[in-house]
Amino acid sequence: MSESVWQRLRAQSRLFIALGILILVVVWIVSGMLARETEEAPRASDPQPMAVAVTALTAEPVERLLVLQGRVEPDLRVMVRAETAGQVAEWAVALGARVAVGDELANLRMDDREARRRQAIARLRGAEEVRFVSRVAEPGTQTFRVEIAVPNPDEALPSGISAGVEIPTAVVQAHKLSPAWMGLDDAGRVGVKTVDAADRVVFHAVEVIRAAVDGVWVTGLPETARVITIGHGFVTDGERVRPQATQADPGAMVPESVDEAAP
Repeated sequence: MSESVWQRLRAQSRLFIALGILILVVVWIVSGMLARETEEAPRASDPQPMAVAVTALTAEPVERLLVLQGRVEPDLRVMVRAETAGQVAEWAVALGARVAVGDELANLRMDDREARRRQAIARLRGAEEVRFVSRVAEPGTQTFRVEIAVPNPDEALPSGISAGVEIPTAVVQAHKLSPAWMGLDDAGRVGVKTVDAADRVVFHAVEVIRAAVDGVWVTGLPETARVITIGHGFVTDGERVRPQATQADPGAMVPESVDEAAP
């Protein structure tokens, strides 16, 4: 009788031990899952701001230009005529040659009258001024005729060729930057994204006033601005970012990543 009781107690103790081990394993697994969720929760709720490359730019005085396209025309056309009728015996100059006041152009044949010779005068007036602006547009092109006198002492501008002229109209404060740093906002405005003192993105609508081979000059930015040069297409207005200062050249190729742009 005593042996059966003892065996029963031993079987029950083994059962309790197995249950205890099972409970410990379950508690260990559950605690590990809870700890992992606790560690991952802050990452999901507080993501790291995106890294962008920024370059500090300061406004400079730049001339705003009015660019006009047109055609070169002579300031004066001279018709060379002799004071008396007669036949030309000999030409003293070749066709298209440059002549000055007092140069001999041709010799007239001597008939029953003494021929009087006359030289032609080719003049170039070099006044840099807008001489005429039409008030009526051309019917075919809907453009206004403008006459501008430009010096041409070395005859580098032959008559009839296409030409352009740049007229300074004002001096404004502008920034020089690469066209690759510009983009469009939701309203379709051309602008540049900068980073403010709180490291938040700010979109500024800009106007291109001059273009060059190595960049463009724009107005519309603060006098001193941290312009986003890499990553502006992946951030929005008001978004917090991690700016990384770089020295970007407006005329250089744009790096593919922020790490490549870092000094």
